[in-house]
Amino acid sequence: MNGLNGSAFEVSYSAAVRARLKETILKSKKGNKLIASLRKIHSRLKNEARFFGEPIFTLPTSKVQIRVGVSGTLAVQYGVLLEKPIVLVQRFTELTGAETS
Repeated sequence: MNGLNGSAFEVSYSAAVRARLKETILKSKKGNKLIASLRKIHSRLKNEARFFGEPIFTLPTSKVQIRVGVSGTLAVQYGVLLEKPIVLVQRFTELTGAETS
C-alpha cells in the first residue's frame, strides 16, 4: 500500500462513472472478462494507485496526477491526489479488438 502512512487509498466512482461502466458491461460480449478486469483494477487502485499504469499529466494547482492503467480488456483513467490517499475514477474504456489473455 502506498497511501499516506501505509494506508489503502479511498477509491471514488461517481454515479455517472458507475452507470457508464454498468452499461458497458451489459452491452459487452466479454462481460465476465470485464468484471474480472474491473476487480483487478479496483485492487490496484486501492493498493497501488501511484504505481499502477502510466502518469499522463499533473494538475499542479489541484495537486492531482492523472493516470491511465490497463488490466485485461479494460482501461481506466483516474486522478490520484498527491497529498491524500484518494483516487477519483474518471472513466473506463473497453479495449476491443485486442487479444488479451
